Amino acid sequence: MERFPSIDLLEASLDSALREPGVFAERFYKRLFTNHPDLRGLFRAPLARQARHLERALRTIVESMRDPLLATSIVEGFVLAHVDYGVRENHYPLVVDCLAETLADTVQPWTPELACAWQEAFSRIVAIAVATLAEPTLQPSLGQPQGGIFATAQAYLDLARRWRACQRALSPAELRRWKGLRQHLELVLQSGSLHVGSTRRRFLRVPVRLRVSVADRTPARQGLITEISEAGAFVATDRPLPPASRLRLVVHRTDNDRVIELDAEVVWSRGERSASGPAGIGLRWLAVGEAEGRALDDIVSEALLVTISAQGYSAGRDGSSQ
Repeated sequence: MERFPSIDLLEASLDSALREPGVFAERFYKRLFTNHPDLRGLFRAPLARQARHLERALRTIVESMRDPLLATSIVEGFVLAHVDYGVRENHYPLVVDCLAETLADTVQPWTPELACAWQEAFSRIVAIAVATLAEPTLQPSLGQPQGGIFATAQAYLDLARRWRACQRALSPAELRRWKGLRQHLELVLQSGSLHVGSTRRRFLRVPVRLRVSVADRTPARQGLITEISEAGAFVATDRPLPPASRLRLVVHRTDNDRVIELDAEVVWSRGERSASGPAGIGLRWLAVGEAEGRALDDIVSEALLVTISAQGYSAGRDGSSQ
């Protein structure tokens, strides 16, 4: 995707359209299901939840258009993540037509310049979607849709485990699908649009609360893991170590239960609480063994499913999400 010349215009008009949360999405879905009632079956989650996801997705895509490679990656990710919901090439032109019509009804004044800018943006998005779905390596996965946020999470976790066990185990199509699933899960679990850093991260960072201590430090250092992935973690602590420090973490589920020991390196350090978050350290795991890897997979899997459930999703049909 080439750098978009009208990005400021798009951002300003989108801010106007989304000024009242949920209003734009409600109008869009009403128009979509009136014009194309056969598409209603693809959207199985409650519409209030769908509305939040749609508005986050629109903000994320528009914000990313300042970086053409990032924008292409994000659109590809959304497309790949929605394959299991039954979304196909012919659906995207129908969706963007309804989006454009809803924008025209919502944004005032709606000018010819705005109409051209959005038409170009949507044309590029559809082109990326069509090209992504047309790739021969993706065709085997275009079977019956599975649907559901829990199915999406499980598919992501399965691919993440395989990659961690052997990076050569995933085909190029599986790698791209894994990335798409991660981006979709991040969008579902976050309260706002995706950050540039998160879209370039390989593993999904999952909220968690696990007590940790440093095995080889005197005096003892303790902290709390508040985000974890198969690649690393964030540890909140009032005594952060400097970057490049190496340590052995003991991760506890309860006060007396040692769950797993992991070697880690400090990638970055935050000395005090700020707008970015609490004081603490960002870690990457070093040389994770087979047993430790399985335990880490279990921790991430449990934390992800608990987080999804805490947001009101269920494992039944209503647990589906787009």
